Amino acid sequence: NPPVAFVHFPPAGAVVANLTSLAPNYDLSGLVELSGGNDGSATDLAACTGECDSDAQCAAGLRCFQRSNGETIPGCFGPGGGRNWDYCYDPCIPQEHASSV
Repeated sequence: NPPVAFVHFPPAGAVVANLTSLAPNYDLSGLVELSGGNDGSATDLAACTGECDSDAQCAAGLRCFQRSNGETIPGCFGPGGGRNWDYCYDPCIPQEHASSV
């Protein structure tokens, strides 16, 4: 298992650099950093974007991954806005392609 890193939110590029330095053997390529605000009326949200309340808020083919305790989301990395924030994801990506970093 890769090491778990807890980071604060400096500029996005610094987060990736910080994660890479904390977990140099963990490959973040192909993963998308969790992002987005808490807009209940948002629609057509991209993968790893939140905060969604239902699949209807996600772009075509994506689903809303419902979290209650910071679960990792396939294809995504980072802490996101909160441990209970939900994000759109591609259900075709296996769970093992999620990062706890």
